Amino acid sequence: MSSRDLRSLIDATPWVDTHEHLVEERQRLRSGGYTFPELMTGGSLTIPSSWTALLVDYSLQDLASAGMPRSAIAELTREERSPVEQWDAAAEYLQAARATGYLRAVDLTTERLFGMRLSRETCEAVDARLRALRVEGYYAHVLCDVSNVARAQVHSIECDPFCETQTPELLQQDLALVPLAMGRHAPAEQASGIEVGSLDDYLAVLEWCFERYAARAVAAKCVWAYLRPLAVDVPDVPPRREFLRLREGIADLRERRRVEDFLFQRCVDLATAAGLPVKLHLGYLAANGDRRLRHVYDHVRDVTPIVQANPRTTFVLMHMAWPQQEQLLALAKHQPNVVVDLCWAWILAPLATEDFVQRFLTCVPATKLLCFGGDYLVVENVVGHAEIARRGLQAALERLVARGWLTSDAALALVPLLMHGNAERIFPPRLADGSEPLDAK
Repeated sequence: MSSRDLRSLIDATPWVDTHEHLVEERQRLRSGGYTFPELMTGGSLTIPSSWTALLVDYSLQDLASAGMPRSAIAELTREERSPVEQWDAAAEYLQAARATGYLRAVDLTTERLFGMRLSRETCEAVDARLRALRVEGYYAHVLCDVSNVARAQVHSIECDPFCETQTPELLQQDLALVPLAMGRHAPAEQASGIEVGSLDDYLAVLEWCFERYAARAVAAKCVWAYLRPLAVDVPDVPPRREFLRLREGIADLRERRRVEDFLFQRCVDLATAAGLPVKLHLGYLAANGDRRLRHVYDHVRDVTPIVQANPRTTFVLMHMAWPQQEQLLALAKHQPNVVVDLCWAWILAPLATEDFVQRFLTCVPATKLLCFGGDYLVVENVVGHAEIARRGLQAALERLVARGWLTSDAALALVPLLMHGNAERIFPPRLADGSEPLDAK
């Protein structure tokens, strides 16, 4: 096998993209930016219409890490500024962070979409071409035609707990468990028509959500690592009193955790009954200065009792649990119901991810690894991330062949398994309208 053979196969093989946060395409067709409320935190998110939309997913955080003041970041994406003014405001920090995975994905995106690298000289042209790109059907063009993604799984933070997508053949959907498992979810309660006056009422809301959405979902996704530690201690007795105190806003931390842990386990039970894997965010947190970062170093330890207490549930542990990847390898090797997902990892820690693929394949069965998820709100950036992941997977397999660990034929045989075969087996073979994809029949 030559390096060219492996590269050609990887380039020709479609990804099943197992994790995105993409907003619906129609929202990106607006002439201005798109701002929407984010239910989990109670804040709002904005995707600008300018070229700075490419920085919204993570690159802005590396600019902050490089020292760019928060006030300057807020000003950077203002629509009133010209592309060059926006570039000049960020130039010093862009230069400092240009070699990170976040910014490398941006460079590859503009190079592959428009044939130019983002710079002061090209930012006006990139801005104009990004605006021209956004016409009806452009999601399919960016994902399928340019990124060679067969379809993507979306955890929508725009439409919670489930997105009734207009493109179910392209965007499979997760059923979001947060804030559903936190004991209060006004949209779900209103949609269900159930007036919540007790814990039993709220459990009926959970059941209604799974009855309505599970048959169209590919997984249940829990992202409460951004809100609390992952350790769960499910109470033996339903926490009815604590639930009422939570709803009244007077529950203390211990009481809130008892309610959350109980509801989380109920969601796991419902997901398992519906045949849905449970995705858990593990590892690094995206925002700068988040005090919950300290919990990251306990994530693998904290979820071990959860996966062992639910052996019938498939748990998809996300983001390589970076920087706890060695502990994650041990858990994946030990537990038959654990699957590892490299979503986000290729731009978060590119070289660590390349090394992890080699370690995984020499330690854990290859059928338990999912190799790509862009983890973006902005679809354009999937182009660059998908390319980074392809080259990283190629390098990892080449090194295993060079060391004599894999034969050339064995390395080639792993490509379709890692790029889409595992995902097609692990997740229900259905689209967001309940049908099956044509290539799964």
